[in-house]
Amino acid sequence: MLQWGEGEKDDPSKVLDKFANYIRPRKNKRIARHRFKERKQGVTEGFDHFVKDLRLLLMDCEYGDPDDMLIDAIIAGVREKRVQERLLDKGEDLTLPKAIEIAQQFELSQRQIKIVREEESQVQAVKVKTKYQTANKKTFQKNQAKFVQKEMYVNRPKNCPSCGKDPQHKWNQGKCPAKGSVCSYCHKPNHWVAVCRKRSVNAVSVQLQSETEDEEMLSINITQTDEHSDDKWTADIEILSQKMPFRIDTGAKCNTLTLSSYQRLLHDGELKCSNRVLKSYSNHKLKPIAAVDLLTKYKDAEILTEFEIVDISQENVLSGATAEA
Repeated sequence: MLQWGEGEKDDPSKVLDKFANYIRPRKNKRIARHRFKERKQGVTEGFDHFVKDLRLLLMDCEYGDPDDMLIDAIIAGVREKRVQERLLDKGEDLTLPKAIEIAQQFELSQRQIKIVREEESQVQAVKVKTKYQTANKKTFQKNQAKFVQKEMYVNRPKNCPSCGKDPQHKWNQGKCPAKGSVCSYCHKPNHWVAVCRKRSVNAVSVQLQSETEDEEMLSINITQTDEHSDDKWTADIEILSQKMPFRIDTGAKCNTLTLSSYQRLLHDGELKCSNRVLKSYSNHKLKPIAAVDLLTKYKDAEILTEFEIVDISQENVLSGATAEA
């Protein structure tokens, strides 16, 4: 039963407050804090939904600094370890808006990479289909050439196979004029060029066009990561306010950025499909998963650089042409 003070029943605001307190579940900040600390991002759950649910749980926790507690919960519960590492790297400079921005940018980059890979798979499927159709077309053309050749031989007029004229040779007293002559095409005896079978074969043969590749082959140097490398051919390049280690390879025809390095950048810009195939000095071929244009800075120089993103464990590579620029 509700307990009423004197005159409270006549005050609408008091009535509403009493009713709200009566029907609202009793708060237990200990249980609320336990649920808040145990909340983890699901395998398929988006980051925005995860943060929204944390905010709802936080409402009943009665913390003195709710934003700081929310940052701790995001670090402890975020699914991606790379986001967790990036948040921890910020240390005391990490604010709640910055923490949310870092996680959202990483999630966006993952979606972009997935889209690029799906587009690449579709392109590869089209290439395989085209190659299969081309192979079938070649087989059909070969069979058609043989059929035409056979038809020409079977259905040709019943003339002399040596001179191509009346096989009785009545006009030449029954003697074939090609006997003893040499064909001017195949240089074999006893027939004329008009009935040369080798010439007929070549006349109906189908010239097959060689398949051309629309992918550009570039050479790169694939090397294993060496964290202790310290020589004049390595340099720390600033990209999106982060220092990235690169090996300068004067023989490389393009710049490569490993997928793990790209993901650490949390780049939220556009990715491009790559039509290149990278070839190492040991003749190993590698297809980049995407290409990207990034603003790079070294000392006082700042240029827009194109990188091929490769999903392998190796050093980032800067071509000699880019290093000179």
